[in-house]
Amino acid sequence: MTETPTSPFDENGYLAPAGPHYDTLCHVRITLVEGIIPYRLRAQLFRSMVQTIYHFIDLLGTDCIKVWIGGHFVSNIPEPTDTDICILVAPEILDHLDKYSRKVVAAFIHPDLDRHHLAKRIYNRWHCSVHILLDEEDTRNPSYPLYQQAKDMMEKLYTRDEAGRPMGYYVCSADRKKSNDQRKAGRNKSLRPSHS
Repeated sequence: MTETPTSPFDENGYLAPAGPHYDTLCHVRITLVEGIIPYRLRAQLFRSMVQTIYHFIDLLGTDCIKVWIGGHFVSNIPEPTDTDICILVAPEILDHLDKYSRKVVAAFIHPDLDRHHLAKRIYNRWHCSVHILLDEEDTRNPSYPLYQQAKDMMEKLYTRDEAGRPMGYYVCSADRKKSNDQRKAGRNKSLRPSHS
């Protein structure tokens, strides 16, 4: 006798319990695309979200990042219209970026200063809302309280809907290794600001 899988959603349709669910991108796909809710648009959104993540892996030059996946995509809404991700990056990764990559990352850390509208361009292309947070773990760093405050604010957005109901969200590692040839072929210049 096979056991019926239990739903990962609460009575409001949100991932339960509220808060982080540590998993892999593969499991997110199995659960939210191929599993309980196998709808066409979900598959397209998932592919676009993963493509967005891979572009940031290319931009940052590392897959040592954490990704929060939240919003309606991690609910039981059959056909959500977009995905929400927050990419957490260790501050020391920024030390190894060229100046254009730093500008791109800065645009997602401080979207109010993004004069190139990069977040909007990504949203229009891939229907993916992207935020970047610096994930400082050294409490002795003078910037630690500021980074932690930004992280706490973002977590509130990922754990409560507009009506204040609790929501869960996924925390995944970027579980993709790419060869150097794939990195070179896949680099997306559209994420880079112009020289002007």
